[in-house]
Amino acid sequence: MKSTFEILQKIRELSGPSGATRAALLTQLLPYQHARRFLKPGVTRAQWKEVRIPASDANALRVLRLRQPEVWGAANARNNAHVSICFEQFELLLWFLGMDHEEAHWRMWDRFEHYGKPQLAWLAETYDLGDWREWDDGQWHMSVLKASLPAEDALAPWRKRLQPFVTKSPDSRPPSDPEAPSMSSSTP
Repeated sequence: MKSTFEILQKIRELSGPSGATRAALLTQLLPYQHARRFLKPGVTRAQWKEVRIPASDANALRVLRLRQPEVWGAANARNNAHVSICFEQFELLLWFLGMDHEEAHWRMWDRFEHYGKPQLAWLAETYDLGDWREWDDGQWHMSVLKASLPAEDALAPWRKRLQPFVTKSPDSRPPSDPEAPSMSSSTP
């Protein structure tokens, strides 16, 4: 988990129109006294409390879980723009969870194929976000003009390339709050 200072520093790095969507996500992690300089005039502490996401690993994972059906729907619909916006935000959540920013960028954007489905499957499996197959339509297109592949065929080269870097051991997972409610369908 990143400190308030680190979050403010990252928001400053993202200043400008191209970073507005990503900065908005990070702003939601800030308490009112730090967020108010980024808010529209007139937003009260009470209003902010309703939309704020208290900064914690458990809440970052909760956001990732809750966004999975939406981003899988966009990938299934081959909506590259929507997937890209979500990936920019997911990259920041991975950074917030402790991953180096360059590595988070690489994980989300390297070989962006099949409308991001390999990355989404990796996220779901690595961070226990749920069974990605529930959201996948089974059509893994490289582009709107090419025929689709079955998911396992499309994932095989991607998994082989990541194999030296990814482990399924519990130690490889990000720290999480044991008190946080699980959003996945499986029971512990």
